[in-house]
Amino acid sequence: MKSWIGFLIRLFTLLILASAVQKFAFFIVNHPEEVHLFPHFTEIFFHGLRMDIAVACYVTTIPLVVATATHWIKKMDLRRWLTPYYIIVAIIFSTIGIADGVVYIHWGCKIDACELMYARRLSDVTANLRGLESIGLLLFTVVTCFLMFWAMQWLTPRHLKGFGRIWHWPVVASAAGLMFLGMRGGVSQSTMNPSYAYFSTQAFLNHTALNPVFNMSHSLLKSQNYATQFQFYDISEADRDMREAYPCDTNVTTKLLSLTRPDILMIVVEGFGNTFADDSVIASQFHRLRQEGLEFTSCHANSFRTDRGIIALLNGWPSLPTTSLMKRTDICRRLPSLIHVLSRNEYMNSFWYGGDVDFTNMRQYLQETGFDRIQEVSPQHSKANHKDKPQKKQHWGTPDEDILTTNYLKIRRNKKHRFDMILTLSSHEPWDVPFKKFDDERQNSFAYTDSCLGIFIDKLQHTSTWSHTLVIITADHGCCISHHQPVSDVEVSHIPLLLTGGALCNEMRGQRICTMMNQSDIVATLMAQLHIQCTPIRHAHIQKRVQLY
Repeated sequence: MKSWIGFLIRLFTLLILASAVQKFAFFIVNHPEEVHLFPHFTEIFFHGLRMDIAVACYVTTIPLVVATATHWIKKMDLRRWLTPYYIIVAIIFSTIGIADGVVYIHWGCKIDACELMYARRLSDVTANLRGLESIGLLLFTVVTCFLMFWAMQWLTPRHLKGFGRIWHWPVVASAAGLMFLGMRGGVSQSTMNPSYAYFSTQAFLNHTALNPVFNMSHSLLKSQNYATQFQFYDISEADRDMREAYPCDTNVTTKLLSLTRPDILMIVVEGFGNTFADDSVIASQFHRLRQEGLEFTSCHANSFRTDRGIIALLNGWPSLPTTSLMKRTDICRRLPSLIHVLSRNEYMNSFWYGGDVDFTNMRQYLQETGFDRIQEVSPQHSKANHKDKPQKKQHWGTPDEDILTTNYLKIRRNKKHRFDMILTLSSHEPWDVPFKKFDDERQNSFAYTDSCLGIFIDKLQHTSTWSHTLVIITADHGCCISHHQPVSDVEVSHIPLLLTGGALCNEMRGQRICTMMNQSDIVATLMAQLHIQCTPIRHAHIQKRVQLY
């Protein structure tokens, strides 16, 4: 008889090694010629390790339960009881791991739920393979499956020491707690998602680090048949209406900028709806900036969540009512991207945030969207930047003052053709800010962010980059005045959109444009002013893209 905890550790280690071998094989089979293994594999392994641990924790849950049952079922043959489970695990690991490498060869993407639609018929699965290749892959899958099954069986003792001593149960509880944390991805606000494996601007390295079993499982839970949802109009009628809403003509009728290639700084203020932006007492600095810039007074947010608003701002894509596309990056990477377009036009880019970039799969989305640099501003980094005034971390991360003034202005250099996005976070529930002006927590939180914004713009005006910078100030979504106000209220979706900066035409300063618009219109408006051709969104295009998912 052997110790149950030793058995679980051995099984857990085997699963981690199996994931590492899969990464190694994936890299060897798919790597581009210019990417070499040894400088990167250590990074790949360690950045994918948390996800590998999550998968291993899920798999070892059943063996832990069965091992615990030996307390009641004496002389249990553990190996015989776990044999069916091991067969299933071996088939899943081997089939998904090998299919992942094959799919990547032909499609250049990780295996996920959308590939299952091609698995309904064997002819569809083998369409891109020759006869001998299909036979070879089948044999290799069978051999791999057998080896993994045999290894799990070999590591499993037939009998375990029972749980006769009282101290065994706290150890079992501790093991279960650690496994839960491993599945969750730790104790941070974000739970385990594909974003955890992303670390490089080279997509292939991120894809290698991404565990295919987790990626498949994650996409299965998120997949929906969007093509059948909310289809209230005939496709031809809806396409006609969408064509009018998103015209192909990108000729500029009103010139807003004094130059065609300005630096662009987009400041996305958390929850900054017009309910607060229109209050001259709460948002006194924003009201001052209004006098110096061009305001679009009828702008509305796509949704009530940050992860949906960001996609509208960067991809020009209307949000779906029942899901967040940020969590479905298998779809997002196929969308048009403002960042990719600007990169092709010699723009450098960066994304700044003081919170957890892994939350709602944001890191993976940002890198798939094309950002070269994702700057997480931690409280420790902020404290190092100004030792005389250490900053307290808020519930969601670093206060806006640190993100804007202390970090961004110090690192920003006088380089033309830059696109930077800053996402603030202080004006978010639970409204804990290092500032006290109003008794109402919401009002006080937005007043703090507004004061930080005013200080930041004042300092930016005294830099050498101001003359060729376009500053876009908007919100990710609106905010309810109280818990009783529904998010469907038009006042909640009403958000500010203000253009300012030295690159704005002088005759546009202090002007108002009252045409109704949406967050998803900002990309096309900006690209037209930059004289860059954009691809209009069509309802028929949406149908073709989403019906597969």
